[in-house]
Amino acid sequence: MKLAKPDRRVSNASILNLQRPWSVRVVSRLPAWIHSFRSQLSQDRHEIATISLCELPTEILQYIASLLPIGSAASLALCSHFLYHVIGSQYWRALRQENQSTEKRDFLSYLERDLSSFVFCYRCIQLYHRNPIEGPRYQYRWHRERQCIQEDGVITELAPSYYLKYQHVQLAMKSHRFGPTRGIPLTSLAYTYSRLRQDSWLQVVLRARIPADELLVRAQYTVFTWRSHPNIDRVRFDIRQVCPHLVTTCYDENLLTQLLVCRLDHLDNPACLKCTGLKQCQYCPTEFQIEIEDFGDMDTAVLVTVWKNFGTGTTPLDLKWRAQVHSNDNNPLICRLFDFVPGSIRSAFED
Repeated sequence: MKLAKPDRRVSNASILNLQRPWSVRVVSRLPAWIHSFRSQLSQDRHEIATISLCELPTEILQYIASLLPIGSAASLALCSHFLYHVIGSQYWRALRQENQSTEKRDFLSYLERDLSSFVFCYRCIQLYHRNPIEGPRYQYRWHRERQCIQEDGVITELAPSYYLKYQHVQLAMKSHRFGPTRGIPLTSLAYTYSRLRQDSWLQVVLRARIPADELLVRAQYTVFTWRSHPNIDRVRFDIRQVCPHLVTTCYDENLLTQLLVCRLDHLDNPACLKCTGLKQCQYCPTEFQIEIEDFGDMDTAVLVTVWKNFGTGTTPLDLKWRAQVHSNDNNPLICRLFDFVPGSIRSAFED
């Protein structure tokens, strides 16, 4: 029996239709009323996706608030008058209880983001009006400050007449996260200081950056002295300290003092492994480097560059801040080993 030859008279449209996916072919054969129903259904889905929160039933809104933390539910009640009447003030009253201090901190920290003239105090769990003097210059007045600000500590070793407090770090990070009107600009933390003496000249330049949601500060100290007979005591007095743990007093022969003395003893040997290169403090996130710049037979400049990391500014109990502040007796508050990657602070600031 002979097989019939296949019919070769197949149109190009039929071939293209067979090459299309089966789902596309099935949908194309549906009646017209089904296509209109699908278009109406997609339009209804779009309307459901853009429904307002206030259009939900009262019971659903109250149930949603009951599932939230107390601080978040209290923030939800502040969104509008309608939500306040639906949710009520029960979560606000709950925040007044003593066992809800964590939730109260969260609620006030949320509220602070939209209040440009207030600052949140982590210790008091309260909102305060901001100080009209925004920068850290010429603000060392303990008797005019709140007790909580004194407990947060102050950093005094960066430059003369420059007193960096935690509130400055907090406001700078607030401006970085929520806009320039919410805090203070980084330019308010910048500072330049010069002082001329009979046998030396000191210049200090401070700059601040926020490269990875952390406040970094670079301090550059330049001391000019005579090359033939450098005044080591004057250099140690001008560069008193790079952090609370590294100071250059006459009675404290710590690492910073040894490095300065070693560097000034051999000005013509830039390859000394002991006093050259990047150094770190073992007790706080501080890196520094000592360099010598030659200006001929008369002058020699000792350049000390310090890089510091003051943390995210979310709490004064952050170890990156706490490890660098002084107590009332001018001693460091924390003296325990601080682990960080060597060179990370300098590279984050300079890059």
